[in-house]
Amino acid sequence: MSPHWSPSTKYIVLALAFAAIIAIINFARPLLGPLVISALLAFVLNPLAERLAAYRRIRRETSVLIVYLIFLALLIAVPSIIAPLAVNQILKLSIDLLAVEKQVEIFLSQPVFGAISLPPSSQFIQNINQFLQDFIRQASTGAFDLLGEISSNLAWFLVVLVATYYFLKDSARLIHWIVNLAPRDYQDDVRRFLKEIGRIWGVFLRGQFILALLIAVMTSVSMAAVGLRGAIGVGILAGILDIIPSVGPLVGGVIAVLVALIFGSSYLNVSNIIFAILVFIIFMVIQQIENIWLRPQIMGQTLRLHPALIFVGVIGALVLSGVLGALVIIPIMASVAVLG
Repeated sequence: MSPHWSPSTKYIVLALAFAAIIAIINFARPLLGPLVISALLAFVLNPLAERLAAYRRIRRETSVLIVYLIFLALLIAVPSIIAPLAVNQILKLSIDLLAVEKQVEIFLSQPVFGAISLPPSSQFIQNINQFLQDFIRQASTGAFDLLGEISSNLAWFLVVLVATYYFLKDSARLIHWIVNLAPRDYQDDVRRFLKEIGRIWGVFLRGQFILALLIAVMTSVSMAAVGLRGAIGVGILAGILDIIPSVGPLVGGVIAVLVALIFGSSYLNVSNIIFAILVFIIFMVIQQIENIWLRPQIMGQTLRLHPALIFVGVIGALVLSGVLGALVIIPIMASVAVLG
């Protein structure tokens, strides 16, 4: 029989184990992003695998393989069909955004209220130009940083694909292992807690995907209807940025208003300022439809977080950990609330 450890020995071993865990996490930090993405993908695909297994009365391993192969097929087919149009529209939008900085000085130098105008050398104009240049550069590229990092490195992309399959295949076993870590008297509580957390993340991720798709379609159609240049690109960008609640729609709206202000409408016979106001109103209407009707209908009251808390959390996560952090911070806060 092994001798009992003294309290001091237990504390030393616990401290060393904790330090080792921190060191491993720090060493494997580049893996955290791909693993988080893999876990999220597996989480979204898992209900499909379970429903297929129950509906067709087949083994879970078979349903997982079928769902995963369908996912791979869509991963190849959808970009190959949509990518040419999307890339063309986004490149056109990027060219328009780069031209905004060149046109803004001319626009601001025009007479305001009949006679007042700003000299070309005005520090105000220079500051505005610098602000717009920095803002447009970040807005036009920031939303695609995550996708660029994944697609630019085949090794990381393969890690995501392989890890997604094994997360999906062994999710039930992983949950069983976590439950068994708790004392027997508390295993029901842990199981109920994990079920509630799963419901929160499932509602959020699937709901956010549906919302992003709806926003992209609504924005593209409405912007094309009023004659905004690069309407489809603006819609795609609005859908992508919508994954960052509160902040994303604001950035998408500002970009659309800038394009409208500089280039005007393709066929509406109105001034650029009136057209920019019209585009702003359309964006506000779409966002109100999303916030008042679409988001509550799709996500319900599952998250139960105050809008101010969501806004602060998203801003903090965006600054500290980028787009991926801003995407997952809301369900993380909701999970912490459930744990509390």
